[in-house]
Amino acid sequence: MKMQNNIKKLIGTLFFLILVSCTCVPDIDTPKEIKPSESAKIQFINANTDFTETDIYSSEIAILKKLSYFWFNTNYYFIGVESTHIRLYSSTPKELIYSRAISDLKKQNKYTFIFFGNSEKSSSIIMNDSIENFNSDFAYIRCVHSSIDCKPVTIRLIKDFTTSIDLEQGTASNFSESFAGNYNIEFYEQGATKPIIRVTDVEFKNGAAYTVILKGSTNTSSENRLVCEIVELPK
Repeated sequence: MKMQNNIKKLIGTLFFLILVSCTCVPDIDTPKEIKPSESAKIQFINANTDFTETDIYSSEIAILKKLSYFWFNTNYYFIGVESTHIRLYSSTPKELIYSRAISDLKKQNKYTFIFFGNSEKSSSIIMNDSIENFNSDFAYIRCVHSSIDCKPVTIRLIKDFTTSIDLEQGTASNFSESFAGNYNIEFYEQGATKPIIRVTDVEFKNGAAYTVILKGSTNTSSENRLVCEIVELPK
Protein backbone atom coordinates (compact mmCIF):
# COMPACT_ATOMS: atom_id res chain seq x y z
CA MET A 1 0.00 0.00 0.00
CA LYS A 2 2.83 2.35 0.91
CA MET A 3 4.52 1.64 -2.43
CA GLN A 4 1.26 2.37 -4.30
CA ASN A 5 0.96 5.73 -2.52
CA ASN A 6 4.55 6.58 -3.42
CA ILE A 7 3.90 5.71 -7.06
CA LYS A 8 0.79 7.92 -7.08
CA LYS A 9 2.78 10.83 -5.59
CA LEU A 10 5.53 10.36 -8.19
CA ILE A 11 3.01 10.35 -11.05
CA GLY A 12 1.35 13.47 -9.64
CA THR A 13 4.69 15.25 -9.34
CA LEU A 14 5.68 14.37 -12.92
CA PHE A 15 2.29 15.56 -14.24
CA PHE A 16 2.70 18.89 -12.40
CA LEU A 17 6.20 19.39 -13.81
CA ILE A 18 4.96 18.72 -17.35
CA LEU A 19 2.22 21.31 -16.91
CA VAL A 20 4.42 24.09 -15.56
CA SER A 21 7.18 23.47 -18.10
CA CYS A 22 4.83 23.49 -21.12
CA THR A 23 5.21 26.51 -23.37
CA CYS A 24 2.08 26.82 -25.49
CA VAL A 25 2.41 28.29 -28.97
CA PRO A 26 -0.24 31.00 -29.41
CA ASP A 27 -2.62 30.62 -32.31
CA ILE A 28 -4.34 33.47 -34.12
CA ASP A 29 -7.05 33.74 -31.44
CA THR A 30 -4.67 33.89 -28.49
CA PRO A 31 -4.81 37.40 -26.99
CA LYS A 32 -1.56 39.13 -26.10
CA GLU A 33 -0.84 42.39 -24.38
CA ILE A 34 -0.11 45.55 -26.35
CA LYS A 35 1.49 48.15 -24.10
CA PRO A 36 0.04 51.62 -24.77
CA SER A 37 3.39 53.29 -24.04
CA GLU A 38 4.99 51.24 -26.83
CA SER A 39 2.15 51.67 -29.30
CA ALA A 40 0.60 53.83 -31.97
CA LYS A 41 -3.17 54.21 -32.45
CA ILE A 42 -5.04 53.24 -35.63
CA GLN A 43 -8.58 53.80 -36.81
CA PHE A 44 -9.73 51.10 -39.27
CA ILE A 45 -12.15 51.70 -42.16
CA ASN A 46 -13.51 48.97 -44.44
CA ALA A 47 -14.09 50.16 -48.01
CA ASN A 48 -13.75 46.77 -49.72
CA THR A 49 -16.83 46.01 -51.79
CA ASP A 50 -16.57 42.20 -51.55
CA PHE A 51 -15.56 41.75 -47.91
CA THR A 52 -18.27 43.60 -46.03
CA GLU A 53 -17.21 42.18 -42.65
CA THR A 54 -13.57 41.67 -41.70
CA ASP A 55 -11.61 40.67 -38.60
CA ILE A 56 -8.38 42.58 -38.02
CA TYR A 57 -5.22 41.31 -36.38
CA SER A 58 -1.83 42.81 -35.69
CA SER A 59 0.38 39.79 -36.31
CA GLU A 60 -1.34 37.22 -34.04
CA ILE A 61 -3.12 39.73 -31.79
CA ALA A 62 -6.84 40.31 -32.34
CA ILE A 63 -7.56 44.03 -32.74
CA LEU A 64 -11.12 44.29 -34.04
CA LYS A 65 -13.83 41.83 -35.05
CA LYS A 66 -16.47 42.23 -37.77
CA LEU A 67 -15.46 45.63 -39.14
CA SER A 68 -18.37 46.46 -41.42
CA TYR A 69 -18.40 48.09 -44.83
CA PHE A 70 -21.69 49.73 -43.95
CA TRP A 71 -20.75 51.60 -40.78
CA PHE A 72 -17.68 53.21 -39.27
CA ASN A 73 -16.04 52.22 -36.04
CA THR A 74 -14.89 55.65 -34.89
CA ASN A 75 -12.34 54.46 -32.35
CA TYR A 76 -8.58 54.22 -32.26
CA TYR A 77 -6.93 50.89 -31.42
CA PHE A 78 -3.48 50.33 -29.99
CA ILE A 79 -0.96 48.63 -32.25
CA GLY A 80 2.72 47.91 -31.66
CA VAL A 81 5.17 50.17 -33.46
CA GLU A 82 7.76 47.47 -34.06
CA SER A 83 7.69 45.62 -37.38
CA THR A 84 4.28 43.99 -37.61
CA HIS A 85 1.74 42.67 -40.07
CA ILE A 86 -1.81 43.90 -40.34
CA ARG A 87 -3.82 40.83 -41.26
CA LEU A 88 -7.45 40.86 -42.34
CA TYR A 89 -9.68 37.80 -42.30
CA SER A 90 -13.14 37.28 -43.69
CA SER A 91 -15.52 36.86 -40.77
CA THR A 92 -17.46 33.92 -42.23
CA PRO A 93 -15.76 31.65 -43.16
CA LYS A 94 -12.55 32.73 -41.45
CA GLU A 95 -9.93 33.01 -44.19
CA LEU A 96 -6.93 35.29 -44.62
CA ILE A 97 -7.84 37.85 -47.30
CA TYR A 98 -5.14 40.51 -46.95
CA SER A 99 -1.83 41.14 -45.21
CA ARG A 100 0.45 44.17 -45.09
CA ALA A 101 3.79 44.58 -43.34
CA ILE A 102 4.22 47.84 -41.42
CA SER A 103 7.46 49.05 -39.87
CA ASP A 104 7.36 52.84 -39.77
CA LEU A 105 4.70 53.70 -37.17
CA LYS A 106 5.72 56.09 -34.41
CA LYS A 107 4.90 55.80 -30.72
CA GLN A 108 1.80 57.71 -29.59
CA ASN A 109 1.00 58.83 -33.17
CA LYS A 110 -2.47 58.32 -34.64
CA TYR A 111 -3.20 56.78 -38.05
CA THR A 112 -6.11 55.76 -40.26
CA PHE A 113 -6.02 52.45 -42.17
CA ILE A 114 -8.44 52.06 -45.11
CA PHE A 115 -8.95 48.61 -46.62
CA PHE A 116 -10.34 48.79 -50.17
CA GLY A 117 -10.64 46.86 -53.43
CA ASN A 118 -12.49 43.60 -54.06
CA SER A 119 -11.94 39.84 -53.93
CA GLU A 120 -9.71 39.93 -57.02
CA LYS A 121 -7.43 42.72 -55.81
CA SER A 122 -7.33 44.25 -52.36
CA SER A 123 -5.14 47.09 -51.15
CA SER A 124 -4.86 49.58 -48.30
CA ILE A 125 -4.04 53.18 -47.49
CA ILE A 126 -2.35 54.25 -44.26
CA MET A 127 -2.56 57.92 -43.34
CA ASN A 128 -0.93 59.83 -40.52
CA ASP A 129 -3.64 61.64 -38.57
CA SER A 130 -1.25 64.10 -36.91
CA ILE A 131 -1.79 67.76 -37.78
CA GLU A 132 1.08 70.18 -37.25
CA ASN A 133 0.23 73.55 -35.75
CA PHE A 134 -3.37 72.53 -35.15
CA ASN A 135 -5.62 75.60 -34.82
CA SER A 136 -9.00 75.03 -33.18
CA ASP A 137 -10.39 78.07 -35.03
CA PHE A 138 -10.44 76.01 -38.23
CA ALA A 139 -11.75 72.70 -39.53
CA TYR A 140 -9.33 70.27 -41.18
CA ILE A 141 -10.36 68.29 -44.27
CA ARG A 142 -8.63 65.62 -46.34
CA CYS A 143 -9.96 63.45 -49.17
CA VAL A 144 -9.41 59.79 -50.10
CA HIS A 145 -10.06 57.95 -53.37
CA SER A 146 -10.74 54.32 -52.43
CA SER A 147 -13.25 53.38 -55.13
CA ILE A 148 -12.53 50.02 -56.73
CA ASP A 149 -13.09 51.05 -60.36
CA CYS A 150 -13.44 54.83 -60.59
CA LYS A 151 -10.97 56.76 -62.72
CA PRO A 152 -8.84 59.57 -61.24
CA VAL A 153 -11.16 62.16 -59.77
CA THR A 154 -11.38 65.87 -59.07
CA ILE A 155 -13.10 66.62 -55.78
CA ARG A 156 -14.61 70.06 -55.31
CA LEU A 157 -15.35 71.43 -51.84
CA ILE A 158 -17.81 74.26 -52.40
CA LYS A 159 -18.70 76.97 -49.90
CA ASP A 160 -18.41 80.70 -50.71
CA PHE A 161 -15.41 79.53 -52.72
CA THR A 162 -14.29 76.27 -54.34
CA THR A 163 -11.31 74.12 -53.41
CA SER A 164 -10.36 71.46 -55.98
CA ILE A 165 -8.39 68.30 -55.17
CA ASP A 166 -7.16 65.79 -57.78
CA LEU A 167 -6.67 62.19 -56.67
CA GLU A 168 -5.60 58.92 -58.26
CA GLN A 169 -7.18 55.68 -57.05
CA GLY A 170 -5.66 54.56 -53.76
CA THR A 171 -4.35 57.99 -52.77
CA ALA A 172 -5.22 60.64 -50.20
CA SER A 173 -4.68 64.37 -49.85
CA ASN A 174 -3.10 66.05 -46.87
CA PHE A 175 -5.25 67.87 -44.36
CA SER A 176 -6.18 71.37 -45.47
CA GLU A 177 -6.99 74.11 -42.98
CA SER A 178 -10.53 75.19 -43.85
CA PHE A 179 -13.25 77.54 -42.67
CA ALA A 180 -16.03 75.89 -40.72
CA GLY A 181 -19.52 75.79 -42.17
CA ASN A 182 -21.71 73.86 -44.59
CA TYR A 183 -20.18 72.62 -47.83
CA ASN A 184 -21.37 70.93 -51.00
CA ILE A 185 -18.98 68.24 -52.22
CA GLU A 186 -18.80 67.15 -55.87
CA PHE A 187 -16.80 64.31 -57.42
CA TYR A 188 -15.86 64.41 -61.10
CA GLU A 189 -14.00 61.86 -63.13
CA GLN A 190 -11.12 63.95 -64.45
CA GLY A 191 -12.05 65.68 -67.67
CA ALA A 192 -15.80 65.26 -67.11
CA THR A 193 -18.23 68.15 -66.72
CA LYS A 194 -20.95 66.26 -64.83
CA PRO A 195 -20.35 65.04 -61.27
CA ILE A 196 -20.61 61.32 -60.55
CA ILE A 197 -21.61 62.09 -56.95
CA ARG A 198 -22.80 65.22 -55.24
CA VAL A 199 -23.55 65.63 -51.52
CA THR A 200 -24.95 68.80 -50.03
CA ASP A 201 -24.92 70.65 -46.71
CA VAL A 202 -22.04 68.77 -45.15
CA GLU A 203 -21.12 70.51 -41.91
CA PHE A 204 -17.48 70.86 -40.93
CA LYS A 205 -16.88 72.24 -37.43
CA ASN A 206 -14.03 74.24 -35.95
CA GLY A 207 -11.56 72.19 -33.94
CA ALA A 208 -12.37 68.93 -35.76
CA ALA A 209 -10.67 66.94 -38.53
CA TYR A 210 -12.50 65.03 -41.26
CA THR A 211 -11.78 62.42 -43.91
CA VAL A 212 -13.93 62.61 -47.07
CA ILE A 213 -13.97 59.12 -48.58
CA LEU A 214 -15.01 58.07 -52.08
CA LYS A 215 -15.71 54.33 -52.03
CA GLY A 216 -17.73 51.68 -53.84
CA SER A 217 -18.22 50.79 -57.49
CA THR A 218 -19.28 52.81 -60.52
CA ASN A 219 -21.40 49.80 -61.53
CA THR A 220 -24.91 51.04 -60.78
CA SER A 221 -26.20 47.47 -60.42
CA SER A 222 -23.71 46.78 -57.63
CA GLU A 223 -25.05 46.55 -54.09
CA ASN A 224 -22.08 48.64 -52.99
CA ARG A 225 -22.35 51.42 -55.52
CA LEU A 226 -20.31 54.61 -55.45
CA VAL A 227 -20.81 56.69 -52.30
CA CYS A 228 -19.19 59.54 -50.42
CA GLU A 229 -18.81 59.16 -46.68
CA ILE A 230 -17.52 61.65 -44.13
CA VAL A 231 -15.60 60.43 -41.10
CA GLU A 232 -14.73 62.72 -38.22
CA LEU A 233 -11.46 61.72 -36.60
CA PRO A 234 -11.78 60.42 -33.05
CA LYS A 235 -10.51 62.83 -30.41
